[in-house]
Amino acid sequence: MRGRFRIFRKSKQSGTPGEYSAYPSLEPEVLASGDISTRISDNEKRLQEAFGYSSDLVIRKIKFGAYSDLEILVVHIDGLVDDQMVTQGILRPIGVFSDWPPLDEPSPVKIYSQLKSRLIAKDELSEVGRMEDLLKEICFGNSAIMVDGNNLALIADVKGWRQRNIESPTTEPTIRGAKEGFVETTRTNTSILRRHIRDPRLRIEERTIGAIGRTTISIVYIAGVAGDDVVQEVRDRVDRISIDSIQESGQLEEYIEDAPLSPFPTILRTERVDRVVGALLEGRIAILTEGTPFALIVPCNLFMFLSAPDDYFERSPIGSLLRMLRLFLFFIALLLPSFFVVAVTFHQEMIPTNLAVSIAAQREGVPFPALAEAIILDLAYEVLREGTVRVPLARNLASESPRQIFWVYDRVLLIGEKLAREEDSITQVLDFYNRDQEPRMGTHLMVVKGTTLDEIMSARFELERQPNRGFDEIGKVVAARKSTSWVPTALEFCRELETEGLEPVLGAAEVVHRPRHEPEQGVLREVTISHTARISGLGAFKGNQLVGWLNDRQSRGVLWVRGKVRSGIIVIKNPQAEERLISLEIRRTGRKITPQMIDGRPVIKIRIDVEGSFGETQEEIQFLGDSELWDSLERRFAAAVRNEVLAALQAAQEDLESDILGLGRAVHNAYPREWQVMKDNWDEIFPTLKVEVEVFATLKTSGLTLRRIRNR
Repeated sequence: MRGRFRIFRKSKQSGTPGEYSAYPSLEPEVLASGDISTRISDNEKRLQEAFGYSSDLVIRKIKFGAYSDLEILVVHIDGLVDDQMVTQGILRPIGVFSDWPPLDEPSPVKIYSQLKSRLIAKDELSEVGRMEDLLKEICFGNSAIMVDGNNLALIADVKGWRQRNIESPTTEPTIRGAKEGFVETTRTNTSILRRHIRDPRLRIEERTIGAIGRTTISIVYIAGVAGDDVVQEVRDRVDRISIDSIQESGQLEEYIEDAPLSPFPTILRTERVDRVVGALLEGRIAILTEGTPFALIVPCNLFMFLSAPDDYFERSPIGSLLRMLRLFLFFIALLLPSFFVVAVTFHQEMIPTNLAVSIAAQREGVPFPALAEAIILDLAYEVLREGTVRVPLARNLASESPRQIFWVYDRVLLIGEKLAREEDSITQVLDFYNRDQEPRMGTHLMVVKGTTLDEIMSARFELERQPNRGFDEIGKVVAARKSTSWVPTALEFCRELETEGLEPVLGAAEVVHRPRHEPEQGVLREVTISHTARISGLGAFKGNQLVGWLNDRQSRGVLWVRGKVRSGIIVIKNPQAEERLISLEIRRTGRKITPQMIDGRPVIKIRIDVEGSFGETQEEIQFLGDSELWDSLERRFAAAVRNEVLAALQAAQEDLESDILGLGRAVHNAYPREWQVMKDNWDEIFPTLKVEVEVFATLKTSGLTLRRIRNR
């Protein structure tokens, strides 16, 4: 069996004989090491230094009930733990301490013993005494609990990161069989296999690969069915891998296959559960990788690549016929182009006369030889196959829709907040829009805020019966009349994604609930709308990932800098009566961004010109002959606009750390050579970038009247 697993590529970078590596791994001394200190202040400092003071590292100091002299340190990483389990199973029991037995002489050791015996379930608790072990457990999504005065740490298993639901495999569709595929979480995948193979001989061995990424690898086999020598060979190959991180099973495949440089695959990959189950029952071994739904199956042969899951679910005559047909077509696809090139180029006498004349007539205007023509045809087929990978996903919607779907009639594409916050997810959607001929790149994009797609799609509009028209018209009205949001097209969003020095934004769509009013007795019941939708503010992106939200004031500040403010209302205080307000309507706008290089660092100057008119006043103002009052109104007008820009700048630099204002694009256009040097570090430069904002405001008219309407 070892003949199938011949040899690895040995790396000269590794210092250990027999160890195989792709990159030089970091030494363990880089991380905090040694025993856990009895002082939690020292442990807190060591943890912060080990994680580089990362913003997602959560460290909380709490008191142990009534014993205020003793502090307890709770550490975890935000997003990797279940917040509800942390609150109810750790923080609340420690802080309340009401149901715990009293301690006559409280000490760190006794309190630690209380925590170990009473916090959450005992089988979900473990303890470590080394700092490097503590760091590993925190990185795996566990929560660490340390008592001041004790040199041990409790590890609570409170993992709770978001994961994708179990869905039908998208790359291996079948007519018959289970519609169940693997997901990106290893524990979910192993539980699926346990449900299909209810036998204690099903073995699952876990390994951790990667000095930095520390990816979990699961080796799955059935004891007594899989060969012991093959299982041991897989263990040895996985254990010999030395690499910084494994992100996908394809990377793992490269390090355990027989011939890494061979163009022919020697390991089968699949995301179908039934195919892995069938391979395990045949004595093969499956390898699951955390973070990818694709499992690896070893060892395999040529016929496994030519088989399909449907073959196992059909009657034996039909299944055998399908396999024979597939094998025949494989040899036809492999040999027919070669026969065609040989016959057309060297052995024309083998071709019947009528067919030879037809081939010659068709190739009369082709400037390439037959060999080049066959290669171009194969390449074109691969391009078409790659382009149609995502099209079946859209076609599957037809099974849930009573009518045929025409993408060309799309007006608005709503993107859920969960999808928008996942890296690369939104680009996959736009890739389908860009490749397929039906969807239009003029479709407007919005991101859903604070609710689910199901709820916002059930929203109703009073003046529009169709939701797509409602969202589309509201987006146009908000952009044209308020300028507090912006709804770009798919083409505009793609251009912003590819523009250097500019991060994209999308209009935020949210649900508005309306109170219900019960009609009086005897009055006809009026049909009311329980909830509708509105577009308010912007969703800010960093690359292709949603990172935060902007309110209306901040959003218009962004649009001032981008030059997309068309109209709107600015409210200022009346100089003659501070308790009264004046509404000014924006008529015309202009902006200019001027970058300068001072001492090797960019400085941005933003000039905004705005022209407005009076919209409403709560107190009569005597305009005629009072130039000082007019100047005061213009100064307040300019100050209000400037404050909106500064609010947007503060949110972009401090909260989001995303250049949604496009200041990097201005530097790129003005100083292209300097930009090539600083573009890779722009994420570090932008939060501390010096920006000067100057606003010039003018009021052209007081409207159609000089005074308010008076009572007699």
